[in-house]
Amino acid sequence: MSLIQDIVEKRRKTKDVATILRVSMRTIQKWVCRYKYDGIQGLMRSKPWPKGWVAYNRTKEETEEIVSFLWMKYKQEWPERLRMRLDEKYGIHMNQTTVYRILKRRNVRYHNAYQKEKKQRKMYTLEIPWMEMQVDTWFPFGRHRQFVIYSAIDDCTRMAYSKAYENANTENTKDFVKELIKRMPFQIRSIRTDQWREFSKTITKYLSELHIDHIKNEAYHPEHNWKIERYHLTENIWEVRNRPYLISIEEANYMLRNWLSYYNYCRPHTGFGMKKLSPWAKYLQTRFKMRT
Repeated sequence: MSLIQDIVEKRRKTKDVATILRVSMRTIQKWVCRYKYDGIQGLMRSKPWPKGWVAYNRTKEETEEIVSFLWMKYKQEWPERLRMRLDEKYGIHMNQTTVYRILKRRNVRYHNAYQKEKKQRKMYTLEIPWMEMQVDTWFPFGRHRQFVIYSAIDDCTRMAYSKAYENANTENTKDFVKELIKRMPFQIRSIRTDQWREFSKTITKYLSELHIDHIKNEAYHPEHNWKIERYHLTENIWEVRNRPYLISIEEANYMLRNWLSYYNYCRPHTGFGMKKLSPWAKYLQTRFKMRT
């Protein structure tokens, strides 16, 4: 503002101010005219629409409240997944872009502070489904509570498998690997895990006997296993999370089987490279491409 005032009072030339601000002389001349007529207010940005104007297609306040409620309940989900939930639970048909704008307008997500806090990840996905499986253990209610859930997910197709055990040890890990090999429709060539005690050298030797490479992540670097970590957040959907004291291992495995049948064969995935396909559809697509 002081530079524009210097031009008005003829203490500086328009060319010099344009060089300082790195804009064209035409822009400086516009600013000078606005300053002469409207003062400081003329230099401030104003909305291109009149005050009190509301868009004709603005989403209803009740619908925006539902979107905010769903986000509070499923904070880890993308706008596309929230859009699907709106359609399934409330019968509200909405574009994912509208969901994004509602969350941003209400300042609950995608605002400036959210973008700064958000971790930037390097996205990747393998082209061959049987190259790598990510395996990890998840304690839904803490390491000292009830049971542990072993989970595995394919890097390419996102086909997953989970099973509950009483505790995490070498024997249960071997049993889970046997079940995993039976359940997956493709050959497993490598398994990536963290450095927990249930993935010790004994498991590495056991996997080598099955001609499977055992890849261990660096200590304190869970981002190397981020697909299975994200899958753990997805698992919060099923009822095991809501019934911590009334559930047994048999009930947990029963609910897991129901959840996995939906997750692997019906649920459209919006992750990187999935293009809203289910894991089974992605596997068939990849298999067809390899044959051709």
